Amino acid sequence: MRNLYFIRHGDVEMPGGQRRCVGASDYPLSALGRLRAVLLAPGFESRELGEVFVSPLSRARETAELMGARGVALPGLREAGMGEWDGLTFEEIRERWPELFARRGKELWLLPPGAEEAAEVLARYMRAVEEALACTHGDLAFVGHRSATRLFLGHVLGMDAAAAAKLELKYGSVTHLEYEDGRFALHGRAGRRPRPELLPALCHRMLAAVAPEKVAAHCRAVEREALRLVCSLAAAGVWLDEFAVSAGALLHDVARTEPQHARRGAEYLTELGYPRVADIVRQHHGLDAPGELNEAAVVFLADKLVQGERFVGVEARFAASEARCLTPEAKAAHAAQLAQARQVEKLVRQAAPRARIEPTAF
Repeated sequence: MRNLYFIRHGDVEMPGGQRRCVGASDYPLSALGRLRAVLLAPGFESRELGEVFVSPLSRARETAELMGARGVALPGLREAGMGEWDGLTFEEIRERWPELFARRGKELWLLPPGAEEAAEVLARYMRAVEEALACTHGDLAFVGHRSATRLFLGHVLGMDAAAAAKLELKYGSVTHLEYEDGRFALHGRAGRRPRPELLPALCHRMLAAVAPEKVAAHCRAVEREALRLVCSLAAAGVWLDEFAVSAGALLHDVARTEPQHARRGAEYLTELGYPRVADIVRQHHGLDAPGELNEAAVVFLADKLVQGERFVGVEARFAASEARCLTPEAKAAHAAQLAQARQVEKLVRQAAPRARIEPTAF
């Protein structure tokens, strides 16, 4: 028996941020899509795959690369062409084809004008999978797209068109088939999304996928200081979740290149299925309860102890950043964060007097 894994690529970077009909249009992964692709890696690095085959479209190739795989392109795995709708926003489609758009919302097998016929898509996809099986041994992975993969799965699993159209294959999901003697069988549920534990090695890979090295280096320094605080507090009898602190510190600037990056990073992590770490990331620019000594407070303080990669202490960190506050709103936010940092510092001193929160001479 051979195990076959059909993977849908990560989330797509839509031009202008507008949702579009994406078929043969070649769009790259978004930041969220790159993070989601990295989360696929732990589930496949422990498996001995004979080969990883990919659609030639960039979003599939990028997904395989971020999984840590050297993908072999198979043209037959490309997404179904959507004809005149391909690349248009859904607002444009609704305006130009209102009746067909409304019908297709309920009858998913209906095709846009000029779209690639379902039979053609299925035939080329089947040929691609058969060629891959014939020229390899062992288990295989196929990184592709929703519509084309859904047609294939519906066919080999004996579904009618309506049932196949309802197969939920979300971004970054995996469908596991067992193949033996020319027959395919579904193992588990179609379209499962992995949610591996956010251990440090995985967090480092997530940062590398979306953040400049300067930002990643800062996050590593913040994690170092956050875990040092956790150890000092533990020695004084205050126990915190070091794994949540580590992940929150490493990923607190995961969206650093985007506006309102604390909120944006939290949104990414919530979408990926990590609400607790998302909450820590969200609060690194302002605590919900600055009077509580919890995981979010430790990450918040560690971030305020570090400038770049260097431990400088709260006062030096805020003195250096004050000049960049040019508006009354920015100055008020700066003052509020400084007040919270001093408050958390005081809590740490009270709980663990020997904790290092002042810069040393060396």
